[in-house]
Amino acid sequence: VLNKKKQPLEKAFQLDDTFEGHNAFTTYVENFFKEHPGSTLSIGVESTGGYEDNWYVLFLRLEKMYPLKVAHINPFAVRKHHEASLKRNVTDEVSAENIASYMISYSEKINYDNDFTFKDLQKQCSLIKLLQKQQTQLSNHLEKLLYHSHPSLIQYCKKGIPIWLLEILTHYPTAKKLSRARVDKVSKISHVTIEKAEKLIESAGKSVASYTSET
Repeated sequence: VLNKKKQPLEKAFQLDDTFEGHNAFTTYVENFFKEHPGSTLSIGVESTGGYEDNWYVLFLRLEKMYPLKVAHINPFAVRKHHEASLKRNVTDEVSAENIASYMISYSEKINYDNDFTFKDLQKQCSLIKLLQKQQTQLSNHLEKLLYHSHPSLIQYCKKGIPIWLLEILTHYPTAKKLSRARVDKVSKISHVTIEKAEKLIESAGKSVASYTSET
């Protein structure tokens, strides 16, 4: 905790992100304003991909009770500020001081306009986008594997990989296995008719697949 002249008002202290840790900080804030009436406490948390969110939400709640304001701080900017200061190696204590020093030095750049309303939806949206990206990557990878191990099945993947084909691969991962399958068993798979089963088995028997091992 630094004042505007970057002089320490409080030695560095560490709290766990637990119920007890949050209660300890709440008590600290209450005592801080008793000891420093008329002050405003500015809190900066580095953006760390959401690991800071439990504390951040606590700070937002405390904003409603005390003259306190909280902001997300860009870690890159804090690091550059630290490098420019030519200070000692980074520890948790030094990192905390760096954030406070940065906030004082560049107060005009700090954004205290906090809106956590859609944070969970943003997280959900990011997750969906990540899963979609992974799905595309895995589908592309599977198509390449099919080209080497089940080339006769590629013709069915022009608009993506159908579910019935994935089930075929589950039971018959190589062309050799599919070529030895029984029509009545293959045709039990949803969307695979007897005619299609016969065609699949026949094509597998003529496969030019280069990957034929169990691997």
